[in-house]
Amino acid sequence: MSRQNRRAALWGPLCQWGLLCLGALQVHAQIDVRLLCGDGAEAGASVQVTIAASVPETTPLGAFDAVLSWDPDQLSFLSIADGDYGDLSANTSRADAGQVNFNSFDSAGRQGAVSLAVFTFEAIGTDNASISLALEIAEISAA
Repeated sequence: MSRQNRRAALWGPLCQWGLLCLGALQVHAQIDVRLLCGDGAEAGASVQVTIAASVPETTPLGAFDAVLSWDPDQLSFLSIADGDYGDLSANTSRADAGQVNFNSFDSAGRQGAVSLAVFTFEAIGTDNASISLALEIAEISAA
């Protein structure tokens, strides 16, 4: 399958400190990418956000390039870790400004439920504040 370029943005509420955050974006044929976070937290607590994909058997995910953005006045970037997709490459040079670019590839492709990356932030905004994240899928391609 040929490489597909796709630009799309996903805005999802990141907790009203205590709510589950879930956003979805269909980016390539039948590949759905989701933004998931656990329970919210009070200011000063850690917040974990997982970027996950649901990939059908007919379209194995070969590679992706994405950007996660947030309001740096409400969240402070702590880390990004590999999901179960594979080795992740991340550019965190703009993390203080609220943006991280991340990508990975798997020549064999992956199918099924796959976590692409796991971000950890410190909540620095006001308790019970509504926070948004933006996920842009700059490129995605099948194996």
